[in-house]
Amino acid sequence: MKNLPDKYKTKIETIKNIILTTSGILSEYGINSIKFELADFYESENGVEEIVFELTIKDVYCPECAFEVNVVSRTINEIIAKIHKGCRFGLTKELKFKNSFNSTRGILLYETKLWRDDFEYIVFGIFLDPGQEY
Repeated sequence: MKNLPDKYKTKIETIKNIILTTSGILSEYGINSIKFELADFYESENGVEEIVFELTIKDVYCPECAFEVNVVSRTINEIIAKIHKGCRFGLTKELKFKNSFNSTRGILLYETKLWRDDFEYIVFGIFLDPGQEY
């Protein structure tokens, strides 16, 4: 994201790394199958109000997805649960970590492309509200 103030760049990269590593997404799918970008960032005079990330995972193998439709949703929900696990941390409005609460508002499924037994890609939106408690 081009408008990100310099004072937050390192902190945003740290947040991205924490989410990818603690969720297990990085080790399960590998760096070459993941695209993780800052999609939106809103700062007010009180500090950072909202951070939105876009996570794309490519080539997710799902052998039963071609035959069992319920496996498609189960696979997506399993990935969302992993992302939630990686987002269990609190942030202050200055983007300092605080473990006493969770600042993750939610995770949305943006887009997916399934072809036979392979998700060509799955795109998620991750919404963080620093200073908020969920």
